[in-house]
Amino acid sequence: MSVPLIWCQQWEESERGWGTRPDGYTLHMTKQDAKDFAQRFMDSQRQSFEDRGIDGVPDEYTRPCGEPYEILPTHEQYRKLQSKTGKENQGLWFQERAPDGGGPGTWRREEHTYRLPRPAKR
Repeated sequence: MSVPLIWCQQWEESERGWGTRPDGYTLHMTKQDAKDFAQRFMDSQRQSFEDRGIDGVPDEYTRPCGEPYEILPTHEQYRKLQSKTGKENQGLWFQERAPDGGGPGTWRREEHTYRLPRPAKR
């Protein structure tokens, strides 16, 4: 059974005094899902900083790195993306080398599920 192309968004962490470093990647069914996920993440992160009284650029934060691009996922990646969690969040976060595009090098395989605000109904 073949799997369809999906969208990958790479992420990077920026830390004052240290610069930037890869921070994994997220997978999404559509390019719009990738963009919506990134916007919700950035809005949520910004709100978290405001809630803690952080004004201006924080000492450490995560942001998208480049534009989303299409990849051919593994069966396992596609299965996870089709799970209830993947569908509800419009994507899943992985801490490992990004597929077909370089990325964070050899990191341990670990999946993160960030509880972002739910996407608006389409």
